[in-house]
Amino acid sequence: MELLWDSLVYENDAVETPEWHEKILQERKEKIASWCATFISLADLKTSRLQ
Repeated sequence: MELLWDSLVYENDAVETPEWHEKILQERKEKIASWCATFISLADLKTSRLQ
């Protein structure tokens, strides 16, 4: 466990974010800005994922 933790803390290899992540984030920002976004609680999300 210590080796794993050390690799996370001390190894500074940057992981590149995939381009499609940026696209999804931009789409979500646009929905929020245009008042077209809907939000649910974490409890509702957990319930809906179990069904």
